[in-house]
Amino acid sequence: MGNLMRSARRSAGLVAALLVTAAAPLASQTHDWFEMSSRRQVDGVERLDIDVEYAVGHLAISPAVAGLLYQMDLRYDANDFEPIRTWNTDGGLGRLALQMKTEDGDIEFGGIDETDSDDMGTLDLSLSREIPTTLSLGVVAAQAKLHLGGLALERFVFRTGASETAIDFDAPNPVRMDRLELAAGAADFEATGLGNARFDRFEFTGAVGDVRLDFTGDWKESAEGEIRMGLGTLSLTFPRDIGVRIEKQGFLTSFNSAGFEDVSGGYQTPNWETATRRLTLKVRAGLGDIDVYFVD
Repeated sequence: MGNLMRSARRSAGLVAALLVTAAAPLASQTHDWFEMSSRRQVDGVERLDIDVEYAVGHLAISPAVAGLLYQMDLRYDANDFEPIRTWNTDGGLGRLALQMKTEDGDIEFGGIDETDSDDMGTLDLSLSREIPTTLSLGVVAAQAKLHLGGLALERFVFRTGASETAIDFDAPNPVRMDRLELAAGAADFEATGLGNARFDRFEFTGAVGDVRLDFTGDWKESAEGEIRMGLGTLSLTFPRDIGVRIEKQGFLTSFNSAGFEDVSGGYQTPNWETATRRLTLKVRAGLGDIDVYFVD
């Protein structure tokens, strides 16, 4: 894929018996639709590494039923794409990868007609809550709904070009995540419940768009992060019971500092010194507004 897609990292995971792998053509339509499904049980699996490079359509991720390592259901237009799915194991580590190939090779940004969003392919991926997982997703242009609450994510990397994305962590991560890395080009982007992700390090890079980052959740540890925003609106929501420090990098345009105190190099909440859990964010923004909200 393009540079953005190539930088999506591989993830870690584990193995089990292949239950279903099938590819069958759908009823004749304007497009040449095919479906492919695969799933595996958790038997013998200790860690899971998933790397998905998806093109255009609807992408959904959710927790799998108990005992299932993963389930993948893909609907694609065979006139445009060829899915390449690979699976291999090394001891207790299983690696699952999916790429959407075109006749010209890898998918490039801007090379796909995105106008008919209701007549696109779909990718539904369900993941085990039980197995520590590293998940890397690269998406060209999609409507992505990622329900990641309760998944045992040790690392999560998500990169997209022009997409409408909603990510939610509605339940705490049972393991500590070393890195949560998000990047969006021209996008409407929302991530909620980020406090439940339990990350050590958070990174967000946005070019153009409307971005909403909600850091509410069950905070267990302190964390740090960096936000780089180009042109657009950035909305930040924090729970009142954690200490928050915003460190400026460059000029912050239209920063709403209500609820913060001015300190050397940035802003921090009045409870910073006494808070048992703290979030430090380095923020660099170009043109646009930065709005901050606090919730109990």
